Amino acid sequence: MGAYAAQLVGPKSMREEGTYMLYGCTPTDNPDVNILLEVYRSEADYELHVGSKEFAQYEAARRPILRDLHFVYTEPIVMMSKDPGLVGTAVRLTYVEPEEDQVDAYRQMVKEEYTRAVNYDDGVLVMVANNELGNPGRIHSYLLFRDKSAEKAYYSSEAYEAFANKAKTMLKVNHHIDGAPTRTTISSKPGYTIQER
Repeated sequence: MGAYAAQLVGPKSMREEGTYMLYGCTPTDNPDVNILLEVYRSEADYELHVGSKEFAQYEAARRPILRDLHFVYTEPIVMMSKDPGLVGTAVRLTYVEPEEDQVDAYRQMVKEEYTRAVNYDDGVLVMVANNELGNPGRIHSYLLFRDKSAEKAYYSSEAYEAFANKAKTMLKVNHHIDGAPTRTTISSKPGYTIQER
């Protein structure tokens, strides 16, 4: 699926002004699953993307191997990225639910931590957090690191440990999925498309 997407949809997507991010992850413990993060400027831009002949070719190519397909529609909390062209090989996806009275405080904390990490931690390349549409307390994140050693350095840093210790008292659900090593190149979209919201 990933190869089909890269070959058939990737080149056209890079030229679509309103297609901001298309990043994928295959869980290390479930190689038959592919999880995608797709960010578009608007619903109209999404319709342009899926209405293209290239996307139709991708749909046709994946049909014989696609067993199931689920969508989770989201709203952005924060989208931070280092410079276009940098390559990462370690991906982590997270899902958290803060306690009801901690949702706003946790969201603000995530904005601050993701902004700090991308700006100041050398091996942290992309950090994106979104909440499910209409539900600010169901939060999904996509995290891309230069490699596993950079990921390990981030999670053992003093700044992350301070964040995690504070978050621990705020969360009622906290899960993560580690992705199989895959070369992921940061989007070449203009920087204004990957800024804190």
